[in-house]
Order: sequence, then structure tokens, then C-alpha cells
Amino acid sequence: MNRLLLLFFFFLVFARGAEPSTPFQLPTSAAGIRTDHSGKTWNMTGTLPFPIQKAEKEMRNRIEKEKFIFLHEIPMKSDGSRKLFAWKKADQRLILQLWKIDSRKTGFAWGMMAE
Repeated sequence: MNRLLLLFFFFLVFARGAEPSTPFQLPTSAAGIRTDHSGKTWNMTGTLPFPIQKAEKEMRNRIEKEKFIFLHEIPMKSDGSRKLFAWKKADQRLILQLWKIDSRKTGFAWGMMAE
């Protein structure tokens, strides 16, 4: 029985290690998450149960906690309901898009690019 538990533990560790990891910790309340590692679209998309201002602050804090350096903010709509952000860490760029879904929900998408 102990050997079976040990094998199961190693399976979990190696299976977890084989998954593509995110470069920052997402809020636990993120929902509807979809990933794509083809390099043809965003790496991850989903929703956050926050207004866009709170979602921006939450994501910015989490990304900068991982030592990414903030580069740009690009408003995509004059009312602030859609924005792009860029960060840099070593030779990687992280691009984040946030958009207002409603007053209590924000969509997000992020992707990584090599310089």
C-alpha cells in the first residue's frame, strides 16, 4: 500500500511538472479559463469576478510580484473598458488584455512573446 501511495505521489509530481505553467499566479476566483500553447493566439483567457479597475490592480500586483517590469498601458477604448498592458522579464514580454464584461465581471487574456 505504501508503495502504491509513493507511486501515485510521483505520478502527481511529474504530471504537474509536465503541464505548461503560468508566469504569474492567477486569482483563485478566475473562471472560464481556456489555454492555448500553439503560439497562434493568447496563452490563456478567462474571466474575473471584479470590476475592471479592481481586475487591473489585482493582475498588475500578481505580475509584478513575479519580477516583471511594467512597460506600457494602451487604452483600446476611450471609456477605459478595454486595455492592453505590457511587461518585460529577461528576454520575455508578457502582454495582458482586460475588458469590461459588465459592472462586476472582467475578461482577461494574456500571452508571452520572446524578444
